[in-house]
Amino acid sequence: MKSYIFIFLILCLTTVTGCKNKSESELNSPLKIIGHGGSGFETFFSQLPANTLASFEKALMDDEADGIEMDIQLSKDDVVVVFHDKLLDNKTDLAGPVRDQLFAELIKCDFHGDFTMFSKGKHSISSLEQILTQFNDQLQSKYFYFNIKVGVHPDKEKYKLVMSEQLVRIINEFDIQKKAIIETSDISVLKQIQLLDSSIIVMQDIGDFENDFKYVLENNFAGLVVENNNISAEQVMLAQKSGKRVVIYGEKTRGGIREVLHKNPDVIQTDKINLTKRLAD
Repeated sequence: MKSYIFIFLILCLTTVTGCKNKSESELNSPLKIIGHGGSGFETFFSQLPANTLASFEKALMDDEADGIEMDIQLSKDDVVVVFHDKLLDNKTDLAGPVRDQLFAELIKCDFHGDFTMFSKGKHSISSLEQILTQFNDQLQSKYFYFNIKVGVHPDKEKYKLVMSEQLVRIINEFDIQKKAIIETSDISVLKQIQLLDSSIIVMQDIGDFENDFKYVLENNFAGLVVENNNISAEQVMLAQKSGKRVVIYGEKTRGGIREVLHKNPDVIQTDKINLTKRLAD
């Protein structure tokens, strides 16, 4: 209840001052469908490992998604690499954290995914810059969501600072300030990126809307990323009226995707791009 009172007061203040983080045209813009990890996380029937170049190509070229979401971490030599898991053990022939390996070793490893019999030897870990270079022709027409995996590192504070600096550098070098969206649950990283370059879009990956939305407001983040089970249609509307974008993820079934669509978010991150597009029409 206290959270709703806080949010109500913020909304009132926003109305009085006329300050908005999002224009009316943006609020009413069409739903964006973003490929989760590319074309979705690997299954028996979809055997492209997520966060691989092949998965991103399928999402953008074949499925014609509005953009892609990718998970990013730092290598030992501070290269931003695209990989989901905290440990390399389950999806590569290396072991331990990504942070313990030099980029030169990561790009040589076998990124085999969950179904090794089908994909072994076909994929590799890429740097963020390699991915963006590959899709250079689409950088101004597609959206790129960078999900920062902070994890637990002995040098955690340094790690977060270097990640922030590297991301700001890359986004500016590729001139994608309007197309790149940074998302993470770590508020300090988002604030650091805001300090380095306030033009870059940052969104908080929250747990529960009622408990966490106040942090999105307090820190003037562009919006929130949330699992479907943790936000209602009314809360989506409340966030949008306060000028915040809402990204929902976590549903793979027809019924679940329909439920997300009925909540009217700004963005859906999905493993089922084509099904989501058909249901949205």
